[in-house]
Amino acid sequence: MSLADKLTKLSQNHQKTLAEHEANYNLNQTTSVLSEFEATSKRLGKRVKISGNSADMKTALTVLQNTYDAGNDIIKSSLKANLETMNKEYKTCLESEKKARVPLEVVLLWNSNNGDKELILPVLWDSKKSSKDAIAGKIYAAAHQAISDYDSNCIDREWNGFTKIVSSNIAGNKAENLPAKNDIIQMQTNAIHEYIMSMIGSELKEYNIELNIINSKIKTVNSKDYSNSQKTPEPKSKRISAGINVDDCIDDIVSVCNLIEVDAAAEILMLKRMSIFRKIKGKHLHGLAYGPNGKYLVPAHDLITYVFNFPKANPADTDADSRSNKHVSVMHELTADEFNEYKSEVGEVCDAQKTSEMIGITRNAIYSRINTGKMHGVRFDGQWYIPKTEIDLCKILYKTNDAKQSE
Repeated sequence: MSLADKLTKLSQNHQKTLAEHEANYNLNQTTSVLSEFEATSKRLGKRVKISGNSADMKTALTVLQNTYDAGNDIIKSSLKANLETMNKEYKTCLESEKKARVPLEVVLLWNSNNGDKELILPVLWDSKKSSKDAIAGKIYAAAHQAISDYDSNCIDREWNGFTKIVSSNIAGNKAENLPAKNDIIQMQTNAIHEYIMSMIGSELKEYNIELNIINSKIKTVNSKDYSNSQKTPEPKSKRISAGINVDDCIDDIVSVCNLIEVDAAAEILMLKRMSIFRKIKGKHLHGLAYGPNGKYLVPAHDLITYVFNFPKANPADTDADSRSNKHVSVMHELTADEFNEYKSEVGEVCDAQKTSEMIGITRNAIYSRINTGKMHGVRFDGQWYIPKTEIDLCKILYKTNDAKQSE
């Protein structure tokens, strides 16, 4: 073996060893973060205010105990179960308040990942908006607002059960001479911390929570299999910069849904034309490119879904008149009346289980498509609902083998 061959072999072995060490490091780093997040999430879910309602419960318990003691056998029999239940609740409340007197550190990660900037929260993906009164929900809402004020197209994504707020593909935007989102690139952890504290600082103090944000570089993906970071990319011939080329299936698409040109879509949403393209780029809307000039079309039902998910901000809720005409930045969970109105406009809707059966992929794959903007639906009563028209459209858009592998 020549010296050149020996050096080449040594170099290859060295690169292989480095890759193995890097993979192990990434795995250990992710495992450590997830362990910490799981512990924090459990404590957040049980967190109560330092000055809780144990005093009121004690008063009510005393009244009930006195009534029980003074009553006859019939009264005692009817009150016994209630008395035992209230006693347990009182003890649980005392224990929760005792734990709340110990400061809880909640750490958010300001993560740099392959050109993206991500704010990762120890807030469970499925419960981030479960209750406006829950402290975890308040942390999520404030964090989302902090990022969306710098990047209105930021996207929520699930990472191993937790929530991350992503400002996407900054490096790619720079390479394509698109706006570089310099504010996001230069944004420091202390700026995010100050923003969140300005919104919910008093609540964090009431819950005795110390919020910290640290810089990190973790290779995150959107599924629970965090070791599987490589996904098969969709063929470039099927993708253009901001949408999906549908020349080969336009007839099938027209048969299942109505399509609207970008100018008309902008007029319907009362937005500028470029804002529609940004929402297509951010996968808030389907952008279907058709014809030799790449003419863009948007499905009508998708515009309806967007309007219900991101309604216009109420001028009374904004500080500046200039913001009153903008859509809200945080996805809206529909009320019962809104859900009924939505169904009347888009027609039949299906839950995630029925959708998975109709498309022939797992329910987790459905959630993955929703989280990554490949499928659009609405949230009602803690569940996702997808229009049947959207299901029919997605069956056409993602029917190729390459698209199935990307799941």
